Amino acid sequence: MLYIIRIGDGVNFNSSKHLNIWGISARYIRTVNEFNEETILVFLKNGNIILGFAKFESYYDIKDEPLIPINTEPIQNVNWINFNEYPLQIKYKDFIELQKEIKFIDRIPQNSIISFNRHRHVIYGNYDLYTIISIKYDY
Repeated sequence: MLYIIRIGDGVNFNSSKHLNIWGISARYIRTVNEFNEETILVFLKNGNIILGFAKFESYYDIKDEPLIPINTEPIQNVNWINFNEYPLQIKYKDFIELQKEIKFIDRIPQNSIISFNRHRHVIYGNYDLYTIISIKYDY
């Protein structure tokens, strides 16, 4: 399954990319609970531009580690703006940043995580996310 994750302007994403972590709001806990080792994450920044792809690894809630962060990263490591708004930390692996700009034509709501449906979501040009991902990951 593919999930599209909006990352805003990409500033926070770039701050924690070296750690392979992305933070999201707790309101998406139900969706994140559906993720498994087969889940591919598609990171979409402002302008409906696909920044890259990664495989889901795990997630942790920073609220579960109030004293000593073992599975989560503290604010000084991720350096996110509004750190407390993103208590769920998604760990991913095998991140591939796209070198060519690929855009979605249809509107994806801001600050959202949605499952990708190849029949419903149109991307610009002749690109198909499943084809791109299968080339990159043998998916």
